[in-house]
Amino acid sequence: MRHGHGRSPSRLTTQAQSSATSEVSDAAGLKLTPRKFETLTWLARGLPSKAIALRMGLEDITVKKYVSHLLAHFNLRRRTELIVMLADKGIKLGVLPVTDPAHDRVMPAAEQQ
Repeated sequence: MRHGHGRSPSRLTTQAQSSATSEVSDAAGLKLTPRKFETLTWLARGLPSKAIALRMGLEDITVKKYVSHLLAHFNLRRRTELIVMLADKGIKLGVLPVTDPAHDRVMPAAEQQ
């Protein structure tokens, strides 16, 4: 019995190992300012702009500008493309030091929109 598809098991294992051992990226490594990196990290966690603004102590319009700059920086058009690109390249952003796990569990109704 032959298992085709042109990929050997060793090649698949190597790919899985390389993505599993990728290092956590930082702002300098991605050539981003600390605030844009923080915005990217919150985006990767699926937060909308209003929730990101609340967490970062910024106006919603400022976060939207950061998102626009991030999209231009990575030559993308949509937030979803940004998240997919991070996953495809194995870019790990880690957990932000300002993260409040209690805040993650109980989100006000305004943030869930």
